[in-house]
Formats: sequence, C-alpha cells, structure tokens
Amino acid sequence: MSIRSMVRRLGAGDVKSGFRRHIAARITGVLASLCGAALLLSACSPRNAAVGDTAGHSGNGSVVVHDSIDKGDVSVGLIGSDDAALDRTVLAALSGSGLNVSYVSTSQVRNPLDAAQQGAKDLAAQPVSVILITRIDADTAADAHSWDEALGAVRNAGIPVALINPRTPPRDATLCAAQLNTAGDIGEGTAKNNHENDHDDKSKTAPIKTVPIAQAVMALVNDVPHGRMITVNTAAQTTANTVGQ
Repeated sequence: MSIRSMVRRLGAGDVKSGFRRHIAARITGVLASLCGAALLLSACSPRNAAVGDTAGHSGNGSVVVHDSIDKGDVSVGLIGSDDAALDRTVLAALSGSGLNVSYVSTSQVRNPLDAAQQGAKDLAAQPVSVILITRIDADTAADAHSWDEALGAVRNAGIPVALINPRTPPRDATLCAAQLNTAGDIGEGTAKNNHENDHDDKSKTAPIKTVPIAQAVMALVNDVPHGRMITVNTAAQTTANTVGQ
C-alpha cells in the first residue's frame, strides 16, 4: 500500500497521531541511551573519592569491588614533563619491574601543557590501567581549569591517576588517587632526610620509609588501602605487593 493511499484511508488526524507516536518513541530511545551512558560513567567514577582510592571510604558507598589485576596485565600511561631525568628514572623503574608503560613526552613540543593535558585525554580513551603524571603544575586559574577538564575525562573513564613530584596539584582530591614523591634509588627502602641542628652546623639523618614505585602503582590499580602521600624509590622490583597506610 502506498503512503498516499494510507493517508486517504487513515485520515490526516491518524497520520499526525502516528507520526507523534513515532517521534516520541525515538526520543524515548535516545533518552534511554543517554541515561545508560550516564550510569556507566557514574559506575566508573566513585562518589566522593578518587578512582583507585576508594578502599578507605567504605562509609559513603564509593568502594569499587573488583578482582586484583596481575602485574603482567597492567598497562601504565606515563605523561612526562620538562624534567627529562625524572622521566627516564621513573620509566626505567616501571619497565624494569615488569610493567608495560606507554610514555607521552612533553619535553620537545611547542606547548608542553597542552601536550600533557591532551595526552591525559588520549590515554583515557585507551585500555590503560593507571596514568602517572610527572611534575604537574596547576598553579594559575586557567591551568587548574584545563587540568580539571583533562583529569575529569580520566576519572570518568574509571582510570586511577597518580601525580609524581607535583609542583602544584589540583585542588579537587577526587581527580587523583595519590601523590608519589620520589626519594631516589636507595636499595633498602629508606631515605636520608637532613635536618639542620639549631645549635651547630652538624646534620642529623632520619629514616623515611619508602616503597618501590611499581609497588605503589599496583596498590592504586588494585585499589587497596594506601596513603594519599607515598614516598617511593625508583628501584626496579620483580614483585609488587600492597601498600599500607
């Protein structure tokens, strides 16, 4: 039956009513798809906590329950900075510990800030387990806003973020799971912290507990309890255990 004969048979009112029903059904389908996408994003983004840092927030319903990931299945996205020596040290420590690392260099580009933020967004669309950012600087209002946008995309993707030796970290604590402060490759897991004596020129040393950086990264990936500030060393480790508070 042709469209014209259908119009004559059904009448103009019936055709308009059917068209409205068709449009309403299409709109309902689109809204359902959008709601589904929103639910997926909310499931990836824990409430009131950073991705990879929900273990200590059991009271607010933000805990994400999942199986532990083997180190061989972990993919790390490392966004570099103008500190090439730090980037090389971190990259060597992670790779030497058996982790797969994708490195985004920003040292020889026209706009390092844009390159770093675009790198975060690009990695958010990739199957990475965690993103590490070295020497982030969210000092100015404009930089803070653009970093919030970039890290927000990573958060919505359900990927934990750690900041290595940040200059100025973002204010929103839900955008990163931890801050990793390097203490160098010291072998036995302690670093020397020099304190000047108020009465003479001699220096005293105090031990600082550190963990291998790969171990800290695995704690974020598996979302086990850990501190927000972790002092790490860059010694390559063949095993990665959990990090306690």
